[in-house]
Amino acid sequence: MDDVENTLSNLKKILDADSKIVSSRDLNKGDIIEANLLGSDGLVLKDGYTSRRKFLVIIGKTNKGDYYGFFLINSKLPPCIGDNMEYQYLLRKQDYPELLDYDSWLDCTDIMEIKSSKIIPREAKMKTKLKEQDLERVLFIAANNKLIKNSVKKKYNLMK
Repeated sequence: MDDVENTLSNLKKILDADSKIVSSRDLNKGDIIEANLLGSDGLVLKDGYTSRRKFLVIIGKTNKGDYYGFFLINSKLPPCIGDNMEYQYLLRKQDYPELLDYDSWLDCTDIMEIKSSKIIPREAKMKTKLKEQDLERVLFIAANNKLIKNSVKKKYNLMK
């Protein structure tokens, strides 16, 4: 039995190493990564957490490649969503079975940013990519989002 456990443990280590992001330059629009986020990244932390492991969808990068803009995937809708429901995009478990345990929401209300140099130290992992149809819809939502400043849209090449 030990041999089976060792084999599975080694296989898991290999798979984890394969998904580890070694160069942030390789990230593109629509990539879904998993990374630790801090309050200083704009994440609202509760219950004494100092960081949270979250799924991020890359929606753009600056021309210099020094910053990435992203949206967060949430398992539930924020309680105070109100009039901003049009900026929530449903990601179905059936479309992303390797990623999601249940239908989840991509929060397109605001573009969050992360320095490219912070991606590797946050032990970010490549998970998958948005399906082309979903990416097109999400980019349309971002380009037409009245809550996102035009300067931010321009920064991440999202102007329509």
